[in-house]
Amino acid sequence: KLREACDKLEAVCQSIAPVEVTLEGYGSFPNTAYMKLADPKPVQKIFAEIFTAFPDYPPYGVRFGNSLSPHVTVAQGDDVENLTLPDYEPITFSVNCLHVIYGSHDAPYPFITFDVVKLG
Repeated sequence: KLREACDKLEAVCQSIAPVEVTLEGYGSFPNTAYMKLADPKPVQKIFAEIFTAFPDYPPYGVRFGNSLSPHVTVAQGDDVENLTLPDYEPITFSVNCLHVIYGSHDAPYPFITFDVVKLG
């Protein structure tokens, strides 16, 4: 089924143009610190198109509702709130592909890339 899903994802992503993303500042979830996107809307738009194509598979099984906070995780653990993270200059890069990963949060090496899907 994963191969079939990747084939469908490739078809969806053909009409999605690559986007520029800038990381700027930090944010946090419970037990997680992350680098924030200066403007998350372009990435949210990509994921909205993907979620429309896969309505039976909502993001994170709807554990967090329909909102998506694109981010880059930098730390996880019980003491994340007490971390002092270094300042950094904004980092801008192009997002031109998506990695399809599978695995488990409980495994020592939880996620493996199954496929890389190009945008555009």
